[in-house]
Amino acid sequence: MEQTLNPSRNVLMISCAFPPTGGPGVQRSLKFAKFLPQFGWRPIVWCAGPLAGLPRDDTLRAELPDDVSIHTHAHRPMTKPRGFLADFARRAAGRLGRSSRPKNVDAPHQDEFITWADSSMEPLLELIEREQVSAIYSTFSPASNHCLAMALKTQTGLPWLADFRDLWTDDYRYPKASAARCEADRELERRFLTMADVVIGVTPRQTKILAGAAGPNARTFETITNGFDAEDFSAGAIATTPTSEFVLAHVGRLDQYRSYDALFDGLKRFLNNLGQDRSRFLFRVVGHAGSVARAKLQDAGVRCDYVDYVEHARAIHAMRSADALLLTVPTGPNAGSVIPAKLFEYLAAQRPILTVGPNGGACERIVAQTQAGLSAGVEADQIAAAIDRMYSASRKGQPMPGCLPQCLAPFERKTLTWRLADLLDRTVATTEPVAHDAPEAAKETLLCSP
Repeated sequence: MEQTLNPSRNVLMISCAFPPTGGPGVQRSLKFAKFLPQFGWRPIVWCAGPLAGLPRDDTLRAELPDDVSIHTHAHRPMTKPRGFLADFARRAAGRLGRSSRPKNVDAPHQDEFITWADSSMEPLLELIEREQVSAIYSTFSPASNHCLAMALKTQTGLPWLADFRDLWTDDYRYPKASAARCEADRELERRFLTMADVVIGVTPRQTKILAGAAGPNARTFETITNGFDAEDFSAGAIATTPTSEFVLAHVGRLDQYRSYDALFDGLKRFLNNLGQDRSRFLFRVVGHAGSVARAKLQDAGVRCDYVDYVEHARAIHAMRSADALLLTVPTGPNAGSVIPAKLFEYLAAQRPILTVGPNGGACERIVAQTQAGLSAGVEADQIAAAIDRMYSASRKGQPMPGCLPQCLAPFERKTLTWRLADLLDRTVATTEPVAHDAPEAAKETLLCSP
């Protein structure tokens, strides 16, 4: 990987959620922006500032080098989009017909940031010309990021790389409220997948699903997984010696999609087997624990420590200081295609990992290949036995090891960013941009073509 100290090309990065907004959803774009200058690309980030309802982490921007330029365009919710997206909404309503129109057809999809994207168009066209931007990167979700990138590509002819941190209409969390809404969302998704010069998925299976949704007009599809930043783990190992307490930690969201009944039954059986020693076991949730999960943990008699969202560095510390780490694989359609981003930080924390979820999934394979821990399926007895193995090994002063150090290199964020830079290099080299002063009629081809 050759490093370029003086980036010669600018890439516009559209990421509505970006630090100081915190949470796992910002880490991917943050780390790309951090390392891209080392590979010849200067990021120009377009974001919406702190977002209501999402955590805030004021420490994250300090990671970025001076090369990175951040532009904050305030998000002011409006009832209806204006400009090019309003045109799309009217034409979409006409195609769907009166009887099947969604009630909120003024918005072409289901996120609230479409007016943010709409009002970003004019200032971004000026910025692209002023800064001589060479390529556009956008990340999903929200879908409005891709809407804005697609509009800019239509106007400028610049190459566009569409990054999908998650699936959209094929995602296990996709709300299928009505057939008309699904039809409108899938149509917009197909336009993303066929108009982007490169589509990036985060797991091989998800990349294949995206390519399938694009149909015969698919372009280039690549996979760049999530990963970990080695600099986040550079403070040295956190010593763990047998103590009177064994901590099993879950860092992230323990919500309805990750709350297996078998998990709570397995914890209960494990604690019943411990008998009087059950007070030595602590289950720590760092992040969000849903009300259903909390109630089931209480019913199972599990001693818990709930820690709300913390700064990223403290989340890393929580991983490294635990005796073992719990990874629950989500359930639902295509959930087996998901590799939670935190798995890679779990690996880097080098604590034994327990995965709970359907057998044969990607997470189970990665944990096995890296010798990072155990997988217990969704059987309560298997879960209880796996926790007992980890607990007993720790009590004997011979804790189970975590991920093999030599297995970590492919998942380093710096390495993954080099792959993104390489994609940018190759895409720009094969793309002929049109003049910035595209005809006004070009706006209609953005989202409005039949």
